[in-house]
Amino acid sequence: MGKESVRQRADLLCRPAEALPDTPFKKGEGYPVRRLQISRMKTTKAMTIRLTDEQAEALETVASVEQRAVSDAIRSAISEHIESRRKDPAFQEDLRARLARARKLLARQAGGE
Repeated sequence: MGKESVRQRADLLCRPAEALPDTPFKKGEGYPVRRLQISRMKTTKAMTIRLTDEQAEALETVASVEQRAVSDAIRSAISEHIESRRKDPAFQEDLRARLARARKLLARQAGGE
């Protein structure tokens, strides 16, 4: 493969997909490469949850009826749960108390007590 061929292929990667030919290259050179649109996703963390058979079946049913992936249904439920805790005064008070206790423990550790 000559330098011109490499440059031509590199040029194809920079063109929009609609500007690429729909016919193959010369025999032995393969097919044109379509430009891919790469989206940047937020960083995710994989987690494992254990569900009873009944919970799993109910979750799959809900996701199916809502025409969405089970993982999307789970993320939505988690977001709703977290938001409800943010609005729950009792939860917020407990959170503040736990943070205050943690600060006291850290202060003791730093002070060598």
